[in-house]
Amino acid sequence: MMRKDANPYIGLTYYVADIDGLAGLLEKEGIVFVSKPKDGDPIKRYYIKSPDGFNIMLAPNLGSFQQPTGITMINMKPEDFSIAAKYPNKQCGVFGEFAHPVTDLKASVAFWQKLGFKTKAEMKEPYPHAILTDGLMIIGLHQTTHFSYPAVTYFGLNAENRVQQLKENGLKNFSEINLYP
Repeated sequence: MMRKDANPYIGLTYYVADIDGLAGLLEKEGIVFVSKPKDGDPIKRYYIKSPDGFNIMLAPNLGSFQQPTGITMINMKPEDFSIAAKYPNKQCGVFGEFAHPVTDLKASVAFWQKLGFKTKAEMKEPYPHAILTDGLMIIGLHQTTHFSYPAVTYFGLNAENRVQQLKENGLKNFSEINLYP
């Protein structure tokens, strides 16, 4: 969820059926809520912050939110990655991860595992990083100084051409990071 209002916010939101039950289970796992619903709140919301300040919200599913479907790096057939026509996003490619810079990879992995994420890969090069998923969302935890902000990451063939096309289509104010100088 991204929004721009008096309180800019970027975070991961989960819509759940039994919000109080889930909140109780998470507290037993050692998850600390930075904010809990108050009496009289029209919608119960629980807020969590990752060890590095990333926002996570639990909200009741009031019936209007459905789990999205689609192709990501987790469920894409390996042979389809070399066929650009099979990419779900023709401009950017295939969703790879929500990249999140962290100061302590081990502590961050342990935190996300308490939320039900499973580690798919952990690497040391070009810096310590791990890829985790809960079956729907893919989080990339990066212990690095290469970037200091969360980023939506796409992968695809001919990345240089895709970037050039995005620029030609008017995309502005983005940065390119070369992790392998």
